[in-house]
Amino acid sequence: MNKFASFALGIILSFLLLGIPYLAQEGYFKPVPYRVTNVTTSDIGGKTNVQVTFIKDECEWGKMVVVGRYFGLVEELDYSMAQHGDRIQGDYTINVLVDDRARDYESIELRTRHLCGDDITSTDYDERTTVDRVLARVVPHHGQ
Repeated sequence: MNKFASFALGIILSFLLLGIPYLAQEGYFKPVPYRVTNVTTSDIGGKTNVQVTFIKDECEWGKMVVVGRYFGLVEELDYSMAQHGDRIQGDYTINVLVDDRARDYESIELRTRHLCGDDITSTDYDERTTVDRVLARVVPHHGQ
């Protein structure tokens, strides 16, 4: 084997030994519960309305929390949404009305948890893959 082939083999083995575990730890091989296609915001009565259009894939919806960032602090915010719960696969648009009137938040995040895996009837988090993602991150509208 010549020097170049040995070098190339070393690079490939290094990637396999170091790169694959890193990618797995970072969640690159986790299921994808949805793909966001559009996010818009508007002001409704002093609250921020976040409209998200997405394509739902294979996972089951678990829950959503909304948080606001304010000078490095993260606070959970109250919100209302017309439809909660799991949806069948396909395109959807949701409106999440966030009560962010308490502070002038720098950003708002809609964070979701989904259960993914073969046994869709199980609600045991140990038997299924839990996937936490940020559905949307927006700057509050506040009449802008």
